[in-house]
Amino acid sequence: MKLFKGCLLCCDVDGTLVHDGVIPPDNIEKIKFFSENGGIFALATGRSIGAVSAITSKIEGISKAVFSNGGMIYDYERRKIVFETAIPKEDYEIMYKAKELFPDIGIEVHYKENVRVFNKTAETDDHERYENLPSDAITKEQTEKITFNKILYTLNGKDDIEKMHKFVESNPHVCKFIDTSAFLYGRKRYYYEQVPKEISKAASVKRLADMLGIKKGNLFAIGDYYNDFEMLKIADIGAAPNTAPKEIKEIANYVTASAENGAVADFIDYLTDLRRK
Repeated sequence: MKLFKGCLLCCDVDGTLVHDGVIPPDNIEKIKFFSENGGIFALATGRSIGAVSAITSKIEGISKAVFSNGGMIYDYERRKIVFETAIPKEDYEIMYKAKELFPDIGIEVHYKENVRVFNKTAETDDHERYENLPSDAITKEQTEKITFNKILYTLNGKDDIEKMHKFVESNPHVCKFIDTSAFLYGRKRYYYEQVPKEISKAASVKRLADMLGIKKGNLFAIGDYYNDFEMLKIADIGAAPNTAPKEIKEIANYVTASAENGAVADFIDYLTDLRRK
């Protein structure tokens, strides 16, 4: 029997699989090894479908993906969205007010394969270039006609995190908000993501595992940031790069090399050793 038959490995993208836009060659090789040995390799990312095309074009064996921090599950083999949910339109008011109050904070809207820019800044420009996904502008009138899987606020630094926290707390909403980050062009960037209530990477990873009939002991996950916390907790074996925050490393079963030095390859080697024992 193949070493990883019946196993699912869910992998965060930025700060885990990718560092500053680069995928270490060892990761590509080991993901192929995992898949060839019967494993199901899935992305679990805050990105949208279109924003991972540069990654999926380089890696063999990506079978499934959790997008928009859990707002969507995509099956690459069938080229089909198998689960998605949307932000209620009454919560668009947060986005409209944020644009008026904080014109220096960028705003992107994500739906299906699309990303559009509601408030353009230098940070949205960098984000668009990094994900290799040119994005058209969208007006308030146009947003009212579309349902979104995620709204992304591109921040200028840590000070904007607290500013957005206070703003959201003071406005009625039913959505969930998540702090995320990525390393772009030599600098750590900070984001604030608006997603449907009760949606998370963990919830959609569990949903995906149930869809695939993954048995106890065969669910693995790796991630580097706070939006990965619950995903690592529900995994049978969870891993975090050594550059992850202390709280994330503390719940991981295994701490890998940094993303830059092949965190995913390191984790697959660790799992391989465990399966061969």
